[in-house]
Amino acid sequence: MFKRVVKLNCQMFNSHHCGSAKVLLLIMMLIVSLCIGIYVSVRNADQSQRPSSNERVKVLRPNRAAVESEHRIAERPSKPREKVHPIDEVKSQAEGATEHRTDKNEGTRSISPPAHGLGRPSIDALKAHLPSAIKEALDGIEVRKPVWQLELSRLSVSEGLVALSFDAHFTNEYVPPILEVLKRYNVRATFFVTGHWADSFPSTLKAIALHGHEIGNHTYSHPKLTELSDDEIVGEIKHAEQSILKAIGNDGPLTPYVRPPYGDRDERVVRVLLSSGYIPTYWAVDGLDWKKGVSEGEVIRRVVTKSTSGDIVLLHATSKVTSNSLSDIIEGLLQKGLQPCSVTELIMRAEVK
Repeated sequence: MFKRVVKLNCQMFNSHHCGSAKVLLLIMMLIVSLCIGIYVSVRNADQSQRPSSNERVKVLRPNRAAVESEHRIAERPSKPREKVHPIDEVKSQAEGATEHRTDKNEGTRSISPPAHGLGRPSIDALKAHLPSAIKEALDGIEVRKPVWQLELSRLSVSEGLVALSFDAHFTNEYVPPILEVLKRYNVRATFFVTGHWADSFPSTLKAIALHGHEIGNHTYSHPKLTELSDDEIVGEIKHAEQSILKAIGNDGPLTPYVRPPYGDRDERVVRVLLSSGYIPTYWAVDGLDWKKGVSEGEVIRRVVTKSTSGDIVLLHATSKVTSNSLSDIIEGLLQKGLQPCSVTELIMRAEVK
């Protein structure tokens, strides 16, 4: 093509002009060749950096299985946030408050359970460990003290002990699982039962005694003692005592502890009990497991956070909430450095003042 152009130009111009035209054409060809070379070089360099056609497909079209997997994950409902168990909250609050030994195989323990055997504790055996006001009142001495000093609710002990007590008046449905938990932790407790309950569930009361727990008196029919005369108060206690011994035998672990139903007592009631040879037994911590609508978490938190060494804790053997939460309650107390025990064990470890 270029030759034809040169030939044509030579025909149009004379030989002088034809020579000049050749020089110009050569220069133009060099410039065009240079531009083409630069373009080709740049294009090759760009092609070398781009992925091949197959590679471009892989980049632009991700693996279908991967996409479907991502969609399934996106559509899957999110896992609800794990609820913090109340007991974990209690453990974190108690951490560092008391030193304890942890064994992966045996669990967490603070101190060894008291070695004092239960059986039937006598008033004389208990007197040496009771607060002086209660001891003197049992001996018939006129004591001018407020009600709280004439009953058991909290004792001064050098070790970290907490007495677990369970009231029973209605059903026996939740007693077996409660006994199983106490057995698992080697804990002995005090069950305050009514005579009516003993008559209704004698085999269950017998099982409580056979498991090594002690029995307290909760009256026969669960009345408010402040509304009864002195004789009626004693009659309720004696009637309950007969029903309890009928179920567990005369040598059973019946204690002289009496818990007024509803916690309803005044100075007159307390003095009637003491003068009759019984020890009024109240509590320092109420688990409120009897309260309608109360949750397991609330009972756990209340008992564990409020309990201190020497306290008597009130729970109910007729409560499903307590049956379900007792294991966590005991674990929480142990984590806090408090060993659960019976009322008698607490008394026998008390520091006399």
